[in-house]
Amino acid sequence: MLLKRQHLPGLPKADPAPVAPASAPALSHLRVAGLACRTAVRSELFKACALLQIERTRHADAFAAALVRGLPEALGQRPVFLAPGEAEISFDEAWLLRAMAAHRSRDRASFDFLIRSRIVPAARRQIGFLIAGLADTTTGRAST
Repeated sequence: MLLKRQHLPGLPKADPAPVAPASAPALSHLRVAGLACRTAVRSELFKACALLQIERTRHADAFAAALVRGLPEALGQRPVFLAPGEAEISFDEAWLLRAMAAHRSRDRASFDFLIRSRIVPAARRQIGFLIAGLADTTTGRAST
């Protein structure tokens, strides 16, 4: 779901939390993918991950699109992505950015906790792969 602040009049006004410079490219990819995928067919997570795993060149756009398409099924609800350029971030965006930061810092315990806290068991491995791939492709690291 893509929302702007004006569509949520009941929310209390708060100063936006700053987005870490390392997270800005990933957030941008997620929001653009969220826009593009609103009407796209939901993909099967396993198939999307298999395709990304065999490709020699991995692009952040491909990881973001697969992640955004698979998240509704994995979360059991549609995630909220704000429009590109919005200063604030949604809970779902913040959760994804924290998971990517944990992966980048090689904090496996935090990464696993974040995945297990929201993702249904059958989708944890695939969502973890997609989050790690997006984190790696937006920082220049090779996905492991």
